[in-house]
Amino acid sequence: MKQDLSDTKTVAPVRESAFNIFKRYLTATVGLFVVAFGVAVSTRSNLGTSPISCPPYALSLWGGFTMGEYTIMMHILLICIQIALLRKKFRLVLLLQLAASFMFGYFTDLTMNITASWQSESIVWQFGLLLVGCIVLAIGIAMEVSAKAWMLPGEQTVAVIAEVTGGDFGKIKIWFDSTLVAIGLLLSIILLHKIEFNGPESVVGVGTVVAALLVGYVIDKIQPATNRLLGFLYKQ
Repeated sequence: MKQDLSDTKTVAPVRESAFNIFKRYLTATVGLFVVAFGVAVSTRSNLGTSPISCPPYALSLWGGFTMGEYTIMMHILLICIQIALLRKKFRLVLLLQLAASFMFGYFTDLTMNITASWQSESIVWQFGLLLVGCIVLAIGIAMEVSAKAWMLPGEQTVAVIAEVTGGDFGKIKIWFDSTLVAIGLLLSIILLHKIEFNGPESVVGVGTVVAALLVGYVIDKIQPATNRLLGFLYKQ
């Protein structure tokens, strides 16, 4: 019996164009700059930096290297932790984090230099910088997520821990950020011999807590709009 295939439709998988991939990675790169700018602005509030930047900022105040250079070193360490956790399951595509890390480190130093004169003792100015920094940081992260290109080692390490342990990403993220804040505090005590909560050498402060709470909230609110806006760029 001859089978009638007249109504049968074969749908071939849509292959993403090279130009589309370029647009996604370009968006992610811009997102890296926006994230770095948000970190710099919140740091210049003198109320404490974001959780992920606590260890690099404390080390940069001690000396030796810049905040961006210490950030790169921390990210390389996090990638090594991912390799140790995943072992044979480690995917080579995750090595793209190295490129993202070096770019982010450069952007961190660039934006810290740009915002060097923005510091003030005015509490209104400080909280204004903190809020602006948190919003800018959230926008940058939302751009990275929407681009679906590379992810910075901080978030990727949390994802790997969740994958290996089967734990909840959100809960692991809280523990991860809390650990980085604790390390920042410990480095301040050991290397700087003090803990400053309001000033140029404030590693951990009210700003750190606000960033931990506010950034995620803002991302949750703007992510749908960011996905729709950037979705127009990625149409085949």
